[in-house]
Parts: sequence; structure tokens; C-alpha cells
Amino acid sequence: MIELLLIRHGKAQDSGTVAVDRERKLVPKGIMQLKQDIPYLAEYLKKRKKVSLWSSGVTRALETAEIIRKICKIDQIEIHDFIETGDFYGLALSLKKMEEDSTIIVVGHQPDLSEWTRLICKKTIEFKKGGAVSFKIFSTEKLAGEIKWIAEPGKYLTIST
Repeated sequence: MIELLLIRHGKAQDSGTVAVDRERKLVPKGIMQLKQDIPYLAEYLKKRKKVSLWSSGVTRALETAEIIRKICKIDQIEIHDFIETGDFYGLALSLKKMEEDSTIIVVGHQPDLSEWTRLICKKTIEFKKGGAVSFKIFSTEKLAGEIKWIAEPGKYLTIST
């Protein structure tokens, strides 16, 4: 079984505060919240053998992924264009290439994460900044799965193993 974790980037600078939107950075409050939450994710991931960390190339997502990488002791971050563009087909194709017992963490953006959730499990979830949803993927042919858990910012302690 593949486990897919979708995580929205942490709280970032407001839109319009920098000339290029994709260069908005995490704000100190966003960094602090992630550093409080991600150790619970690290504990959850300890029993997983094959963990991959994928991110969009947007600064705020990469900064979030870097915090996850360091705290969870993941070797590298893979940047995928389909995450930035919200291309569900790209996600589905990439997951088909993964081994059956893999755990894939995807750091991305709204509204794409909510749309991907709807397409995977027919449920509507609004991702808050820094929030996460874990899916048990039971088909990569027509990407489908069910929600294992949801962690809102400040509530990662509720993640179950």
C-alpha cells in the first residue's frame, strides 16, 4: 500500500508583498508552527522504510519541505512541476512509479490540494496553511484512496500510527 501525505505550505507573506508571488517566503509564525507540528510527523514516519518528499518549486513550499526534511531526517527534496501547476495527472503518473510500500509526502498549494483530495476520495477538505491529510492509496491505475487521518496546524499530536 502506498501512503500519500498532502501538506499545504506554512503561513507565508501576504499576496502582493513581493513582486513575484512564487517568491513569497514563510513568515516567522509559519516557521514556528511547522517546527512545533513536524516532530509529531517525524515520530509517525519512523516506522516507514521508504519515505519520499516532493515539493513544488515555489519558495514557501520549498521552505516548508526543508523544515520537514530536516526534522524527519529525509535525504532529499524532489521538486516536481506538476505540484506547482496542480496537475493531477502528473501526480497520478508519478505515484504509479513508486513501490507499493512507499510513503510520499507532497508539499503543495491551495486550491490544488483540495481538488486532488476530491479526486482521490470524493471528499471536500479545505487545507489550512501547514495542514496535512494522509491517504491510503488502494489504486494507482485510477488514483483512488481513503483518508487515514487529517492534521490541522497545531493538532499534529492527533496523528495516529
